[in-house]
Amino acid sequence: MSFSQECKIEFWEEEPPKKPCCRRALAQGLLFCAQVQGGVFRLNIPSEELGGRVAAFLEKQLHTTVRVTPFSHVGNAYTALELVSRATYAQFQRADMSDLPLSRLLGFDCEACTRYFLRGVFITAGSITDPAKTRHMEFSCRDGATARLLSELLCEVGVPPLAIKRKNGTHLYYKNSMAMEDLLSYLHANRTLFALINNKIEREIRNEENRATNCVAQNIQKAVCAASEHIAAIGVLRSSREWDKLPEALRETAELRTQNPDSTLAELALLHNPPITKSGLNHRLKKMIQLARELQAEN
Repeated sequence: MSFSQECKIEFWEEEPPKKPCCRRALAQGLLFCAQVQGGVFRLNIPSEELGGRVAAFLEKQLHTTVRVTPFSHVGNAYTALELVSRATYAQFQRADMSDLPLSRLLGFDCEACTRYFLRGVFITAGSITDPAKTRHMEFSCRDGATARLLSELLCEVGVPPLAIKRKNGTHLYYKNSMAMEDLLSYLHANRTLFALINNKIEREIRNEENRATNCVAQNIQKAVCAASEHIAAIGVLRSSREWDKLPEALRETAELRTQNPDSTLAELALLHNPPITKSGLNHRLKKMIQLARELQAEN
């Protein structure tokens, strides 16, 4: 079962709304993005079990007969539903031609009506990808008018979508994680919402661990390169007459650096007798690098 199917089943696991207006809104949402002609609605549900439940609900709510046809596509089970509801068809036609808000045109009587309507739309026309792979939530609308009305409604609840036209209609979608979480929270899809949040937390932890690992690796690489430069400069000084002219402090540092090529500057500073500061050690090493470069330039 796909992540999207699990989300749709979560919507349907909740008890049907008790208020008649909310049940009507849910039925309208289920049919809103369906293919429709002359009052005949056709839609596909990506689950035989869920398709049967949706059919039973629509028959009871709309007092009509729903033709149920199971079929498979690319190895997945679907249920095709076909029904006639001329009253709902007339409502949708009026909505397409009006500039009034969809909630008013469809007769939403309470705040919960919008939520149940959008739940219905998602069950029959929505999809959401597995957050472990990518983040994408989408509504497939049959035409531009349907997409416009649905987009306006989503804007009203505070989650404006993006739109894209494809061969099979206009699609509204989200790629922003926060917008998807806000919409799922509004729809009371808590199980799906927690899955998204948990995945985001896990991803952030992995990214933080990777950043820390990369930082350590970079620091090690820098230390190795610096130590190599120090030892190379010391080698140049040893092979020249300038070695005997070096102050005792520089020769001590040179000996310790050669004997401890893997030590950090902090560790190397503590090996001096008496110990010196890291800043003082760094100054000595830079002095030897400078002298070595001057000798190489002269030669």
